[in-house]
Amino acid sequence: MSAINRLPVPYFELDETYQILNRSIVAKQAFKQADSFIDLLDIGSVDKVTRFLGKQENGKIELNMDTIEAPYVLHTLFANWDEECFHIICIKQDGNLTELIEKVQKQSRRLAQTDFELLEKKEELEESLSMIKQLSAPFISISAELAFVPFFGDLDDHLIKQNQGVISKNVYEADYDYLFFDFSGVGTITNLGLRELLRLVQALQIMGIETRVIGLRPEHAQLLRGNDIQKRAEFNGSLAEMIRKHM
Repeated sequence: MSAINRLPVPYFELDETYQILNRSIVAKQAFKQADSFIDLLDIGSVDKVTRFLGKQENGKIELNMDTIEAPYVLHTLFANWDEECFHIICIKQDGNLTELIEKVQKQSRRLAQTDFELLEKKEELEESLSMIKQLSAPFISISAELAFVPFFGDLDDHLIKQNQGVISKNVYEADYDYLFFDFSGVGTITNLGLRELLRLVQALQIMGIETRVIGLRPEHAQLLRGNDIQKRAEFNGSLAEMIRKHM
């Protein structure tokens, strides 16, 4: 038995074109039969190995090799060039690429599950915020002719968009003559919120509904001064005053 066969590690002897001239018994047991060493590599390692061996220098690199036991096993390749051929020893690493891929896939599944859970939480939060917006502009019927919508919190475009459908539907079905918007509970008024409110007032006006704005604080009155909504809606004092006037 030759000394090569007795080597306790996978050993290959290659010519300068990477054809296998000889191999140890351990190499035969670990790798499939192949004429070229390149055939034992995964696709991603071929260029890496040919560049490395093409220098015809001594050294080592890591690469993935297709073994009998499993594909894509990570090895450290030790190479020595002796002017005629390469002497190659391949040492299997503790972990192989398959295990690494499985770990990555497992982590990806965990991240996907986390993303799904976050999406569910996001949807629950959006649903809660939507409910809050609906509760921030309740539609209250005062009489057969008059309805009342008190705003609570910041008057922004989300508040108006969330409630404009319900408001329009209610005034249409009940055939109200007047609709009061109460600003007593309003905090900040945004420009987008004011724009959406103007659109709602215009739509109500087309439906024959007269709108009244009540409960304005000084800072709100200053903001609304000169706005087109002044041409579309009447501005008055308190709810009690308006009820006495219309009841």
